[in-house]
Amino acid sequence: MKAIRRGSSKKKDARPAMKKAAPRKRKVKVPPKPLALISVSDKTGLEFVAGALVDLGYEVVSTGGTHKAISGASIPCLPIEKVSGVREFLDGRVKTLGHRVSAGILAKRSSRKHMQQLRRRGIRPVDVIVVNLYQFAQTVAKPGATHDEIIEQIDIGGVTLLRAAAKNYGSGVIVIGDPADYTELITALQQGEVSEEQRMKWAMKAFRQTTIYDATIWQYFTGFFGTPGRAMFLEPVRDLRKPENGYQGKSVLCRDLLAPADDPLAWPNWHFVEGNPGHVNLCGADSALRVMCRLAEAFRRNFNGRVPFIVVAAKHGNPCGVGVDWDDPNLAIERAMAGDKDAVMGAEVMCNFVVDGEQAIRIHTVLKKMREKVKRDLWGVIYKLKVDYLRFKSGLFFDNLAIFCC
Repeated sequence: MKAIRRGSSKKKDARPAMKKAAPRKRKVKVPPKPLALISVSDKTGLEFVAGALVDLGYEVVSTGGTHKAISGASIPCLPIEKVSGVREFLDGRVKTLGHRVSAGILAKRSSRKHMQQLRRRGIRPVDVIVVNLYQFAQTVAKPGATHDEIIEQIDIGGVTLLRAAAKNYGSGVIVIGDPADYTELITALQQGEVSEEQRMKWAMKAFRQTTIYDATIWQYFTGFFGTPGRAMFLEPVRDLRKPENGYQGKSVLCRDLLAPADDPLAWPNWHFVEGNPGHVNLCGADSALRVMCRLAEAFRRNFNGRVPFIVVAAKHGNPCGVGVDWDDPNLAIERAMAGDKDAVMGAEVMCNFVVDGEQAIRIHTVLKKMREKVKRDLWGVIYKLKVDYLRFKSGLFFDNLAIFCC
């Protein structure tokens, strides 16, 4: 073999020239659509709000029966497991409970740390939550409902969603718990960014909803251990003209949100045609209303359902005059106003018929046979009589006299 000197080796064949690779096209990342979660027991307005959110560019995700209803209306909708990572189980008791859904709602949008933690875990923010709760109170009131059926109507996940979204309203999260707010929601979104004040208002309503819901459940359970408990949840309706005593500050007429909303004689449901009652006015009117209801029921039971014209006058919570007539309401007025001459001035007058302007004046006018005793022609000063009649369940207030029609 011939020795080969170093450096004298033959040159290797040159490699064929490689073609330059074409520049790669960068993939443009399309940001995901904002996410709206809908889970409702009351399906009122569901198609409207879901369809409108899709039209506004939201991706809708929903649970169980809600998903079925939305999809059945041909509206694009993801099942909840696409967000939660877990299918519904335990007969639907677990749908939205889990860290992926809660984190998507609770993350502070202004916190880089929070948003990075979501991205690392592949969790999408949830920006709009539309939720109403299982119909627990309606099930309790349902004839023949069993205890097990009632217990199944205790909502867990819905309450969690409402509270989480309401807590994070400051980060731009919107929570809607009342179908009556759907139109306002869509209008606000169409006009642009929803204000923080509006989000706070909806958050307040969500907390009110969960508070009433829990109080109703508590009331149900107390019935198994002696006398049922009675919770009150008072919402201001109007500031009254004056309190019982001047040093007590203002008096406020409130609505008990845990009481039946359809009570036709509940004071918050009355229409005040003119003026504004004071605390004492409503106390007297309530006393007159109780007498009126008992009298009317007694007549109804004993006279084959017939009820005459009835007028009741009350002063400082005590009845001071009652008038009844089968044919003429004016006679009923006169008889009631002729009761206690010392108390009827400044009284509250309750009628079970609609009072027109002429009858309002008649109530204010002192009967001729009593004028010499009381030394006046009118019980109260008549002013601001801007209406010709009082509507059913309404009140009209003057300086010294108040008229109610029930």
